[in-house]
Parts: sequence; structure tokens; C-alpha cells
Amino acid sequence: MSIYSFPFLLVGGTHKETKQFYTMYNTLDDTKLYLNKEVNLLNSIYDNFTQAMQSQANKDQFLKQFESIVEGIKQNKNRVEKKKQDEKMKRDQLNDEHLDLVEKQRLYFKTVKDFKEECRKNEIILSKLKT
Repeated sequence: MSIYSFPFLLVGGTHKETKQFYTMYNTLDDTKLYLNKEVNLLNSIYDNFTQAMQSQANKDQFLKQFESIVEGIKQNKNRVEKKKQDEKMKRDQLNDEHLDLVEKQRLYFKTVKDFKEECRKNEIILSKLKT
């Protein structure tokens, strides 16, 4: 390892670490967003519940709103699940691609090693022919 490759390794490690921090931040930010929505929803239900239970018309309207909220939550859950599934498929595809590249790299190194060995044998044969 040369002195010039060491800073490159440090930068590569720092880049990977920074990328992980960005991913973690985005995940936590999304979690915070969903939790805030959930708290607002629960507060709204709590604030309107007593008024909604005062008459049958208010109760029916409250239940319709509640059902539409539940339907929206289900749709949002389905969207998130689909996104999760798409990301898993993308990850699996990239993992397969990585494994293929690693196998090609192994084959390359083996071929180079075999080539060097054949070159060495050739040098021995050439030296014997010259003498």
C-alpha cells in the first residue's frame, strides 16, 4: 500500500459513513413525520369525540370521517409496503450484480496468475534454448 492510497481509503470510508448518516436521518425524519401525523390524528379524535357523541347525526358524521381516515391510512400503508418491496427488489438485484462482479474479479485474478505462471515457464524454456 502506497502513501497515496491511504487518504483515498479514508475518504472512501468517510463517504460511506456520511451516506449512512443521511440514510438514517431520512429514515428518522420520515418516522417523525408519521408520528406527528398520528399524534395530530389522535388529538383530533379526542377533541371531537365528546361533541360527536351528543347526537346521532354527529355520531354518523364522525364515523364516516373516521372510516375515511382509516381508508387513507390503509392506502398510505399499501404505498409504503410497495415502496419497501421495490427497494428490496432493487437491493436484491444490486446484490446479484455485485456477486457477478466479484466472480468476474476472481476469474480475472486467477487468469492473471495463470498467465504469470505461463510467462515464467516460457522464460525458463527460452533460457534453456539459448544455452
